[in-house]
Parts: sequence; structure tokens; C-alpha cells
Amino acid sequence: MPPSPFERLRESQKEFAKGPHYAHALFADTSWYPAAQEWALEVSQEASVKAQATIQVPTPKKTGVRLLVVSDYPRTDGNEQLEELLTKMLGAMKLGDQQIARTLALPAEGAKEDIERLYGDIRKHSPEVVVTLGALATNLLLGRQERLSQIHGSIIPREVETSDGPLSFTLVPLFHPEFLLINPNMKRTAWLDMQKIMTPLGIAKPNRRLH
Repeated sequence: MPPSPFERLRESQKEFAKGPHYAHALFADTSWYPAAQEWALEVSQEASVKAQATIQVPTPKKTGVRLLVVSDYPRTDGNEQLEELLTKMLGAMKLGDQQIARTLALPAEGAKEDIERLYGDIRKHSPEVVVTLGALATNLLLGRQERLSQIHGSIIPREVETSDGPLSFTLVPLFHPEFLLINPNMKRTAWLDMQKIMTPLGIAKPNRRLH
């Protein structure tokens, strides 16, 4: 004599005590009586809800970087004056070495791949401000062509869609140090632009200028 639906239901309860996955297996067996199938579905859904409630999505670890500097690819390698001026510019931010990260915007031939790489750097560091030095880096992260002479020193909120999902960051374009070496009269303008970055970073503005 075959077991009644209620007897089979009690058997299923014993099986489920071994683990929630048994409920899915039991429910998939179409030879079961409706009462047992209904119970298996109910406990399976309950177990699924509990499992989702206990899932913890890991929070990305911040690297401690507050300022990410994206520079145009230098046209002159090993230029000591260029590096010295850039060091002075970054030093004026009064941030520790661990609070500043630097990367390069590569030539436009691989623009699509390069922008995703830069987005990856921004996502990795989650900086408070992203500074672009030069027109190439600026236009890549701005997503459109703009004259740097028109937007330098602007604080630009950016929200973009990337291959890894949406990304938000604050962009501030600056003149490249190479441009400032060629046009030293623009150093004062660059210094004023840099002071605009200090405000969102909570840095007191010093009186000294770039030399």
C-alpha cells in the first residue's frame, strides 16, 4: 500500500533537515503527491529568501588615494624640468605620497581601450578628485572634445557607463606642465586652478606660487 500524501510529506520534512537543496530535488520529482510538492515549494522559497538576506556584498577596499592625476603621454621623455615642475604642482597639494596616484592617457589610436583602463583606475582608487593634465587626458575623461583653454580649472561632475557598470567622479582639467614650461606666464593661472582643487580636498590654500 503506497504512503498517503501526509506520510510522504513527513518523509520530505526529514529529507529537508539534511539541507535546503533537498527541497529543490524533491520538488523536481513529479511523482510526488501535491501536498508534498506544495510544501517543498514553500520551504524552498523560504530558504531562498533567508539565503539572500544573509548574502553580504563585499565593499571595495579604498586605496587611500585622494587625488588621481591623469597626464597626457609626454612628448619629451626624461625631461628633468618637466618632472620637477610636476613634483612642485603635486607637492602644493600637501598630500602624502600614498594619497596621490598617477597614470597616463595614451595616444588616441587605442582610445576605447584606454578610456576603460582609466575608468578602471578611477574605480580602483575611488579618489575625491581626478585631475587631468593636458587636452588628451581631459577629452578622454570628459567624453567630448573641448578646448582646454576654455575649461581649465573647472570642477566637472562626471557620471559615465563603463564595462563594469556606472561610475561617478569629479574631474578638474589643468594645463600640462610641459605647456607651462613653454608658456611660463601661464603658471599663475595654473596656480589659481590648483587652488580650486584644494577646496573639495579640504586643504588650506598656501600663499606661495609655482616658480
